[in-house]
Amino acid sequence: MIKNSIKEWVDKLPENKGFLTKSQEKAKKQLNQYGLPSKTSEEWKFTDIKKLKHMLSMPINDLQENISFARMPETASNSFRVQLDFSIEEIKQSALPKGISLLDSKEIESLAKKIYANSSSSWTMAINQASSSYILGIKVSAENKHSLEVIVPTIKSQLTSTRVLILLEKNAKLDLLEIISGENNAAQSHLTEIYLEENARINHGLIAIGNDSLSLLAKPSILQDKNSDYSLHFMQEGWGLSRIEPSIKQLKGLAKSRLNGLQISRDDQQLSTHTYVKFNGPGGSLEQLQKAIAFNSSHSIFHGVIDVPKVAQKTKASQLSKNLLLSEKAEINTKPELKIIADDVSCTHGATISQLEEEELFYINSRGINRNDASLLILAGYAKEIVQNIPLQPKRWAFLNNLLAI
Repeated sequence: MIKNSIKEWVDKLPENKGFLTKSQEKAKKQLNQYGLPSKTSEEWKFTDIKKLKHMLSMPINDLQENISFARMPETASNSFRVQLDFSIEEIKQSALPKGISLLDSKEIESLAKKIYANSSSSWTMAINQASSSYILGIKVSAENKHSLEVIVPTIKSQLTSTRVLILLEKNAKLDLLEIISGENNAAQSHLTEIYLEENARINHGLIAIGNDSLSLLAKPSILQDKNSDYSLHFMQEGWGLSRIEPSIKQLKGLAKSRLNGLQISRDDQQLSTHTYVKFNGPGGSLEQLQKAIAFNSSHSIFHGVIDVPKVAQKTKASQLSKNLLLSEKAEINTKPELKIIADDVSCTHGATISQLEEEELFYINSRGINRNDASLLILAGYAKEIVQNIPLQPKRWAFLNNLLAI
């Protein structure tokens, strides 16, 4: 029955066209084989399958219309902005700043194959690859001195699939900010694939703001060559159902990775983060901090895997999940996980679930601040550790200023 429902969804997808045909066909076959995720799977056992089915019940949008984004501020200083709608076809090479260029179809196909071959299989990735009809391919050279802002708006009553592919050439640097937000009663599948060549560096921010009627599946898939430096600072808030799956593979080791995530859930929302980091060579490092705040009857989920095979000696990795449970009806599931075969490594992981400290509230209250405002101050400080590292002045976006309003 479950496989039949996903087959019906696959059969309704638009006809494959152009250089994406092969990858789309492969993804469709994978989905028909997988069926819908099941609670018997460790990665999906806490997921609300009913909400997932509702997401897939929406008609597919093929980006044949321009989309308005009502809450768009001015572009950050020294930054280039791209909005992922029909207008992306109109991007001209001449309009791009020096050091940033478009990948042609052959380059996109070649790079996408390389990333796919080095990525673990993922239902979330297959959903996007089967349904996305366009890839925005960008190449960043060592000459680049600009940052990049990518806007991903949802479309009312439709499921939209967007895909971004970025190549950072040797010694290139980039600050990247992706914003996902949009209309009510909508669903979004978003795939970001990034390949960092030697000595490349990227500071990647991802902000996903939704509401109870919105659904999101997002996957940053990252490949790092040696001596590269990748940082991802991301946050999700709202969304009836949201699942973000950062995946990093250090191809030869000797690279630096950072993952800092924050999720804030309210009402009956379900927000989840599933991370996978694999070291495929010696001397790599990872610093990971995942935070969550759960209000009302919401459900917050974290599952993080660090994979250190025998070839990855001298790896240094730390993973910490910190969670605030602010309601008796809210639920938090957290599972940091180490898979270590190498014997000469320094790897740590841990998880905490707590409530607001009464002593801290009392101290702030004693200084003339009421209890509600004191709680907000504590929560703002708790979130700041993640939010302050997101690049390109995210406070320019007005709706972020009310992030912790309750």
